[in-house]
Order: sequence, then C-alpha cells, then structure tokens
Amino acid sequence: MPPLVQVSRNDKFCETYAFYMSSSSSYKREEIESQNFANEVYNYDWSSTPLGPMDSWDAGIKTATSLCLKSVFPICLFIGSPYWIQLYNKAWEPILQSKPYAIGKSVKETWPEVSDLIVPMFEGVRTSKKGIYRVDDYYELHRDGYIEEAYFDYTYSPVFKLDGSVWAVSTIAQETTQKVLTARRLKILGEFGRKMPEIESLEKACHITTDVLNNNKDIPYALVYFVESKLNTGSRSMIARLTSTTFDKDDKNEYQFPDYFPDTPKIIDLSKVINNYDDKYVTLKRHVATYSFLNCEESWPLDLVIKKEEPVKVILKDGSQAVLLLANTFCGDQSFAAILICGINRLRTLDEKYLEFLQLVLNQMNTCLLQGKTREEEKKRAKLLADLNSQKVMFFQGISHELKTPLTLMLSPLEDVINISAQDNLTTSKKYQILLVEDNADMRDYLAELLKEFDIHRARDGKDALRVLKKLNKLPDLILSDIMMPNMDGYQLLEVLRTDKRTQTIPIILVSARACEDSRVLGLDKGADDYLSKPFSARDLIARVRTNINLSILRRKIIFQQCRQEEIKQLLLLISEKVTSKLNLDETLQYVAKELYQILPCEKILIISNKHIESISNRIVALFEGSENITNSSSEIDDYYESESQNISNIQEFLKNNPGIDISFNVYCDDVCKDASILSVEIKLNNNIWGWIKAYRPSNSIWLVSEIELLQQISNQISLAVTYANLLEENAEKDIQIKAAEAASITKSQILANTSHELRTPLGAIVGILSSFDRVALTADQNDMINIMSRASDIVLSIINDILDAARLEAQKLTLINRTFYLSNLLEVTIEKFGKRAGAKNIELILNYDVDEVSRYVKSDPERLEQVLSHLLSNSVKFTDKGEIVLKISMQSRDVIDENEENPTYGQILKKENLLVELYDTGIGIDPKYAQNAWKSYSQGDMSVTKKQDGTGLGLSICKSLVEINGGEIKVESQLGKGSKFWFTWNIESLSITSSLFISQFDEINDLMKEKRILVIHPIESMRDAMLKYLKNFNKVDAFDSFDKGINAARRHEELYNKPAYDIAFISLYEDNEAEVMKAVLELKILINHNSLVIIFITFPSNTGIEVAEKLIRKTGGKSFVIYTPITWKKLINQFMHIYQYNIS
Repeated sequence: MPPLVQVSRNDKFCETYAFYMSSSSSYKREEIESQNFANEVYNYDWSSTPLGPMDSWDAGIKTATSLCLKSVFPICLFIGSPYWIQLYNKAWEPILQSKPYAIGKSVKETWPEVSDLIVPMFEGVRTSKKGIYRVDDYYELHRDGYIEEAYFDYTYSPVFKLDGSVWAVSTIAQETTQKVLTARRLKILGEFGRKMPEIESLEKACHITTDVLNNNKDIPYALVYFVESKLNTGSRSMIARLTSTTFDKDDKNEYQFPDYFPDTPKIIDLSKVINNYDDKYVTLKRHVATYSFLNCEESWPLDLVIKKEEPVKVILKDGSQAVLLLANTFCGDQSFAAILICGINRLRTLDEKYLEFLQLVLNQMNTCLLQGKTREEEKKRAKLLADLNSQKVMFFQGISHELKTPLTLMLSPLEDVINISAQDNLTTSKKYQILLVEDNADMRDYLAELLKEFDIHRARDGKDALRVLKKLNKLPDLILSDIMMPNMDGYQLLEVLRTDKRTQTIPIILVSARACEDSRVLGLDKGADDYLSKPFSARDLIARVRTNINLSILRRKIIFQQCRQEEIKQLLLLISEKVTSKLNLDETLQYVAKELYQILPCEKILIISNKHIESISNRIVALFEGSENITNSSSEIDDYYESESQNISNIQEFLKNNPGIDISFNVYCDDVCKDASILSVEIKLNNNIWGWIKAYRPSNSIWLVSEIELLQQISNQISLAVTYANLLEENAEKDIQIKAAEAASITKSQILANTSHELRTPLGAIVGILSSFDRVALTADQNDMINIMSRASDIVLSIINDILDAARLEAQKLTLINRTFYLSNLLEVTIEKFGKRAGAKNIELILNYDVDEVSRYVKSDPERLEQVLSHLLSNSVKFTDKGEIVLKISMQSRDVIDENEENPTYGQILKKENLLVELYDTGIGIDPKYAQNAWKSYSQGDMSVTKKQDGTGLGLSICKSLVEINGGEIKVESQLGKGSKFWFTWNIESLSITSSLFISQFDEINDLMKEKRILVIHPIESMRDAMLKYLKNFNKVDAFDSFDKGINAARRHEELYNKPAYDIAFISLYEDNEAEVMKAVLELKILINHNSLVIIFITFPSNTGIEVAEKLIRKTGGKSFVIYTPITWKKLINQFMHIYQYNIS
C-alpha cells in the first residue's frame, strides 16, 4: 500500500508542475507580445498625425500612454480634439476584431458607424472635465463584414495636461455582448416553463411556442409545422400542417408573411416533394469561421430536415438567415414530429452558441408537445370513464324505480298503522286543493287516501295534468307529481307549469324512486319546491304538503302586501304631480277620491271642507262611490285580511295615540242613508282643521291600521294640495301687482325720457350760442358770466343724458358698439376734463398706468367706457374737498372658452384680456347703511351731504349697468370720512396696430432726450409713483418727497463724480410753498450748470396756480417751464419735444 500512495502523490505533483510550466510559458509569451506591441506604438510615426511627435507631447499625456501600454486590461486613449487620434494597448485588439490597424487613426476613420455617438461624449468629457461610466451600453458595430449588435461596460475619463486642460480621453472597456445575450436567452427559455400549465393539447403547445418566441430579438419570427404520418393502401404519406406562427392574420384570415419569404402554404404533402439541394449551398465568411447555408428561394426544405434529422440553415431572398429544426416526440408507443422554423437575428452570426440556444428552444418545444399529447390522452380516458359511469347510473336508476314503487306500497300502509295517531287525522277548517299526478293507479289511490284531509284532483301523466288544470275553476294549492311517467314526465310538466303565468307560483313537490343527488338537484333547478324519494313515510309526505301550502300562502300574502304598498306609493306620487300641475283644487281632490277608491275597499269616499263659502259650512268638495257592494274575489285579499284583522281594543289603543281619527262601526249615516262603518281622518292646514276625508263600509266592518295610515298619508297630501292652491292664488295676485308696478315704472321712464328729449333741443341752442362767444372780445366779467352759463348748461345736459341712458337701460334697449380706438388718448382726455374742477379745489388728480403694459390700440365701446370713467371721476371730485384722486389702469388676463364653432379653437380655453380700473379718493366716503343702495337708480346717500351737490342719483346705476353689459363687474369699498375705492373690469380686445403718429410721439423720442437724468420732487407718493412709471425708460430718474432730499442727492453726486447730477427737474408748486420752491431752484442751479438745468413746475390748472407759476418763471429765468395737473404721458411727451426744439434753436 505505501508504494501505491507514493506513486499517486508523484502523479499529482507532475500534473501540477506541468500546469505551472504551461501557464508560465503562456504568461511570458503574452508579456513578450505586449512589449512588442508597446514598442510598435512608441516607434509609430506620430509626426504624421495632428498630434505631432511623441516627444512634443505634454507630460501628462506621456504618463497616460505609459499606463495604457503596461495595463493588461483593454485601454484606449483618444487624443486631441477634434480628431481624437487612437492609442491603445494589446488587450484592446480583440475589440477591433477584423478592423484594420487603428494606431494613429482618428475615431471617424476606424469607427465611422458610431462616431456620431461617441465624439459628442468625448467633447462632453473635455468641456466638463468629468468622466462617464456606462454598463451594458448598446452599439451597432461593423467589425466582421456585417453590422452586429455589441454591448460594453466602459468608462470615459479625462486626461489632463499640466496646465489643467483636457487633451485626451482614457477609455477602459470590456465587451459584455455574450453576457447580455446569455441573460436574454435564458429569460426566453424560462418563459416556456411559466407557460407550461396552460397547455391543453398539441395545437395549444404549438401556439404556446410561438407566443413565447413573439417579439424576440434572437428569433425575429417563428413558424411551427406539425407533421402527420399516415398509411394509405400500403404507401406512407406525410402531411405538414402550418399550426402556428408569430405573424398576424389579415382580413381574409391569411398570415401576413414578408415578401422575402419562400412559398409558405398551410398544408404540404411531403411525400410528393422532390428536391435536389446539392448545388444550392452558399458560404458566408466571418472573422472566426466560415458558415454554409442552403439557398432558400422557392419553398422551405421541410423534407430535407426530416430526412437529415438535424438543423438545416437557410438563406432567404433578402440575405437574411433562418434555421429549420426537427422535433421528434415519443408518448408511449406513439411518435409525432414538428418542424420549428426560426428566423435569425440580422445583427448576430449564426455561431455554435446561437445553434445551442436554438437547440434548447427546440427541447422546450419538445417538452410542450409531450405535455400537450399527455393532456389529450388524459382527456380521452376521462371521457371514456365518464361515459361508462353515466351508463351505469342510468341502468341502476331504471332498476331502482321499478323496485321502489311496489316497495313503497308494501311498507307505507304498515307504517301508517303503527305511527299515525288520531291527532294526525284532524282536518283544517279550510280544505285546500291538491292535484295528484301519478301513472301508477295503485300509487295514485294510496296517495289520495293519505291526503284525504285535502280536496284531491287526479291525473295519469303530465299531459293529463294540464287537461285537468284547464277544467278546474280554481287553481290547486299544490301539485304532487311523479317524475318517471309516459307521454310527459315530471320534469317536462314542471317546465310547462313554470313558464305559464297562471301556474308559475303553485308549489310543486316531485316524487321519484331516484334517490341520487343529481336527480334531486335537477328537479330543484327546474323549479320544484320540494323533492321526495321513494320509499317515504306518510307523516313525512303530509308534513311536506302542509308546509309547502303554508309557505305558498305566506308568499301570496307578501306579494299582495308589496303590490298594495306599490299602489299606495304610486298614488301618492300621482297626487303630488296633480298638486304641482296647477289643476283646479276641486279637480285635484276629485281625482284623489277616485284613485283612493281603487285601492281602499269601501262603498264611498268623501272629502269635506269646513271653509265657509256663501254661508255654507261642511261642504262636500269631492265624492266617489261604486255601483256594487264590496266583494273580495281574490284569495290573496281574503288571506291578507284574515291575517291583519285586529280586535276592537287594539283599534281603540291606536286611535288614542293618533288624535284626529274617528271610527264608527255601526251608525246611521245620512250620506249613504243606512247604517255604516265610517272611518274619518282630519285634514289640517296650519294646525287648523280644514276638513275631513271619510270612507264608508257596511255596518260592523273593521278598519285595519294600515288603512288608517293610508288615509292619514292622503290627508297630508290634500293639505299640501290646499296649501299649494293658496300659494298659486297669492302668487297670481302678486304677479298682477308686479305687472302694475312695471307698467307704472315704464310710464314714468317714458315720461322722463320724453321730457329729457324735449329739454335737449332748447338746451342745444343755448350751448351753441355760448360757444359763439369764444372768438368775441369780452370783458372779464362777461367772460365769467359766459363760463358760469356754459358750466351750468353742461351739467344740465349731462343730467338729461343720464336720464335718457337710464330709460334705455331700464328698457334693455342700449347695446355696446365695439370699434377700434386709442386707449391711452381716451384715458388722458377723460381725466383732463376734470383737471380744472380738481385744481380749483386744490385736489391732486393723478393718472397712473404703465404705458408699456397697457395696450395702446384696443377694440371696445369707447363712448361707454368714457361714460363710466366720467361718472366715477365726477363723483370723486364732487365729494372730495382735499387730498388726492388716483385713477389707476392695469391689464388682467382671464380664461374663456371659445364658443364660436367656426373657429379652429372652438371649445378650447383661450387667454383674453380686460382692463382693471381702480379709482381711489380721499373724500367723505359712503355711510355703510347707504352703501347697499348705491347702485340703485335715483339713489343718493345721506341727504344732509348730497343735497349740497348737483346730480340725479343715476350715475352709479348707469355705471353698473354698462359694466355688466360689457361682461365685467364693478365694486366699491369705502370708509366714512376716509375715502372710497371704486374698481371695475372692462373687457377689451387688444390689437397690434402701428401708426406713424403713434411711433413719433412714443417710440421716437430723441436719443439725446432719453439720456437725460431727471429729478422729481413732489410730496404726494401717488404722483411720484405715476411719474416713475412714465419716465422709467430714461437714463436716470430719482424721486423725493422733499426739497432737502433732492438737493442733498444732487450735492452728493457732484462731490463724488464732479459733474452735474440732473438735466431736468420736476418740482411741485403750490400757492403756500412759493418761497421754498424759489430757494430750492436757486440751490439746484448753483450745484448744476445754470445754463443746462431745465426746471419744470408741476401746479394746478387754477388761476392761482397759473399766476404763481408765471411769477416764478420770471424770477428764476433760464430754461423754466410749467406742466399742469393731471400729468399725462402725452403732456410729458409734448414737454420733452418742446425742450428738445428749444435746445436746438
């Protein structure tokens, strides 16, 4: 033993030594090849490339080159943008495969197919100085004579020069194509296992195969031919049937095969196919090996696959490839075959690994086919067993039926003698009827004897039972039927009875010798109420018959009660509809009495009112009675009343808890002229008794609680009807009053309109005469008188116009007329009309808007917009004694739905613009108790205040109506003693219109003027804000609230920059600050060059303001001007143009 062990150890040592020597030799050989390749790189003529000689390269690039060439991992350097010259190590060569030598070549020369993808990535690394890492990134490369799919893990890292710039990109890459392909193919193979439980047959197995292979990159398409082998008169035929494919079918149920496919019929007789394939092979050369393919242009070589029993590779018309594989499957002593045709990925070579994958797919298909065949065989065996079992059951059931009937006749009488007591023979007070259907005469007699407490009708079979049912005046309460009978058996009879409306609710008990569960379930499914198996005991039979009859009666009672409740519900709904249909009250009540009579069994229905009309009380307003006495022909009604009847004490208890109800069981009644049972229920209206509803029955008849409740519900409905009729009457009276008021209002408006119209004619003549004095030399007193008369006539004319507009608005005859107008001009002209009135009261009137944001040309009704603005401004000036009035204009956007079907934007949400107009004042404000009436016509506030002012109280009402016609809204916020804020929105359509006049006034201010530096000194913040908006496009604009701040700012600028701070100064001028203004102007002129500073005084357009401004202009001298409030953009433009012309001259 020791020598043997020693020999074994020596052998192991020798093997280890040999492996070590072989590995060492291989390592040295690779090291030598790597060194030789590095020498080739260093000796390469780099001067012939854009990079220049290697000696001239940056030290950082040289270091990267050294690391690259010494690495055993694939590394490539792409050097120098935009050429990106390649330098790589020996390990990189397998990535190139059959591509030519790439050292010193640009990336576009070596990789033209992907250069558009990777060059931008190189540039991104160069500019961002950050690397990139990708896993299993997909590329289509041309490395082996065709475009192939390839996957790589790689990094792009920047290589820096000594100055910090990126001059190269280092790429470390590893090809992962085989890993990706393996994972993808394993997933497909795993899908077969998941689908395996769905296989039910061979055909299903073929479909499962193509379903799994559908939308697969490695197998673009697949076809499965199932091959059937048959022996016909001594010769063998093989038929191939196309069972499934991955292609869809067209409208004609034909597969949509591509044009490059050979002929692909659904059925092929392979025994008749004769082909010679020897001279049809072609070869394809690849980097690794050469492959042979069969040229397939006319038909698929199915016979060749069966003959060779190995895969056949074919090439199609367009150069694509496919493989035919044969699946031979054995199941027991049977064998069958299927041919799988697989398309080959155009981006992969059909190498050994690819063929191995296809063989694995074929193996999975084999498994599927075997599973399908096995399931088919199992189904066949199961069907055979089921047929045998059914035949066995039928046989034993027939035998048992023939035996059980005589057995029942023998055993049941004996049991009756022993078990049936005298108590079981007691009969009920009411005899029910039973139809007995039995083909055996002895059994029929026996059952009739058992059920002698009932009225029995007999029938021999199903057809005889139907004949008996037709003769009976009243349907039986139960049917007891045998199943096994000639002509028509029990099941057939059951189906006929359950489809007939007359008989479908009769309880049916089936009697049979079949004791199996299937027979019982079948009978119950067809509609039987019970099932009794022979032999049975007499007590069991009688108990089942009684129970089913009682259950049937209970069902009829429930159905009758449900129908009755539904009738009551419908009656109440109909009464509600009649109440709201505006019928005459008497007609409604008569309808109620008639419908109630149809539901409530009684002789007469009365509805009585105690409302006094023409000294008549307790008047009958509705009556309905029948021609016959009460008869209940329905057994359901009889049953119901028997079950619901209660004793007198219970009725009295109910009446005690429900006041307003009276019942008299036996009293003489004048209404029916005989003794009767009367039910009376009060009809209440506002807790007062309006009347009664009464029902009459024969004497001593009972009334059910449900009937009393019904009359209570009807009483409530009548109360609603009376209330509704009273409301209609009241509304009719109010409508008459409203129409009278409207007629009076229209008459009043017409009188006012006519009167106003008549006043306009003489007033127009007065205005015309006054205007003729404008060019006549008059004395100062005469001018004052003319001005007073002119203002008075304007006020009267405005009042007349307001009255006319109010009349038109009230008559809804005023519409807006949209046209294009210049918005800025309208705003400035409107506010300018109130400049003198505000100036006379020393009120700052300010127009504040951004000339760049507010649309210049718009489309709307300018006259009505001006009218709204004028009314609001007039009120503010009228009720403001000091402070300021600010008119602020801005634009708003709103969402609207385009409702014009002709527009392409119909139904879409569009952006529209509207004006937001805000008016602030520091006036007297509005008392909250008058605020809610501010918008009403002829409405004025506190008369102790408003009587001091002119006006009709129509202004705000007109404003609200015009704004709402335009589609906007108007609101007011006010504090008594502090002022008011009115705001409204006005819908407009902005237009992009350009005119030469517009450009010259707004956009073509001389560039020299735009470079001017402007100082604004004004104590009112709103004025400063408005001025800053107007002057925002100038070089420099400063605004201060005091002279000291403005002068200090000019002085600091002079000290810092040794040049004047401002070219133009806007200074507020009032009567009480004349001296302060004079002092400030002189100081500014000292600080700023006396000849260059332009002074513009801002003052009120009153006589005092004009005098003070002219006096200061004379005192200050130089370039001094005046601008009057309200300040507008047009005034400023004209002022700047005047200054520009003045400087030129």
